[in-house]
Amino acid sequence: MLNRRRVYEILDTAVQGDRVSYVADLFVVGCIILSAAAIVLESMPSLGERFTPVFRGIEYFVLAVFTVEYGLRWWSIVEASSEHSASPLRARLRYMVSFYAIIDLIAILPTYLSFVFPFDGDMFRALRILRLFKLAHYIPSLRILTTVLANQAKTLAAILIILGLMLVLTSSGIYAFERAAQPDSFASIPAAMWWAVATLTTVGYGDVTPITDMGKIFAALVTLIGIGIVALPAGLLASGFSEELSRRHKALEAEIRAAMVAGPVTVEDHAALVARAAQVNIDESALAQMMDEVEVTTASAPVADVCPHCGKPIV
Repeated sequence: MLNRRRVYEILDTAVQGDRVSYVADLFVVGCIILSAAAIVLESMPSLGERFTPVFRGIEYFVLAVFTVEYGLRWWSIVEASSEHSASPLRARLRYMVSFYAIIDLIAILPTYLSFVFPFDGDMFRALRILRLFKLAHYIPSLRILTTVLANQAKTLAAILIILGLMLVLTSSGIYAFERAAQPDSFASIPAAMWWAVATLTTVGYGDVTPITDMGKIFAALVTLIGIGIVALPAGLLASGFSEELSRRHKALEAEIRAAMVAGPVTVEDHAALVARAAQVNIDESALAQMMDEVEVTTASAPVADVCPHCGKPIV
């Protein structure tokens, strides 16, 4: 019978040599893709009506798998290294409010709620497709992105506030210039917000356009401003993604250096380094090259104590 530690290792991202964990990861990823494909195909009337029993069977099968997975993650999370100091109940409660646990819960909750409350078909389908976010468990790039979003949350919030202010000011301005000429399209400031969103994002659908001279001048200025403002979140995320990758690279180098200074790298140490390297999209050949480079530098210079998380010297 599997113990709790082994269950945690199987459900966690697979490390080199752990075939059971690797197969478990592939199985869950396959269920996610199967569920998403079934949801997409079910939305086609010709297929949805004809293969209703098949789609329903897939839904119940995937629901059972995700339910068991969520229960096992909840049970075994106390084996995580970061949770050893916490009581089992506290560790599980902390897990339940984490990003990944919420995504896991969203993957199963809509179907269970549909047994009790009647859902609109399209809305139910939209909620179930959120299961795709479960792939963040298994794709390193998505895990890095979630970290970047968490690190930049305050800055992103400030940008969203600026965008909200610009939306209100822009819709108010075009309302003032165009209301008399186009009372149907710009009947109110909320109605003008559709044009403001399309213009600030430089999409410009063309379904609503200014016709007055002042309205056209104002629209041109808004378009130029929108180019800079909308680019802010993209630039921030790109910079944050690069910084996070750099930080993880330095942390990996620090772990390699610490392992080499401690003595010969054991099989367990190498497996742990491979798992850490996978988190920053570094394959085994690139890891081997990094280890060779670190070996050369450690042989030629004394090594200061460094933090294994950020790679900075400990003073």
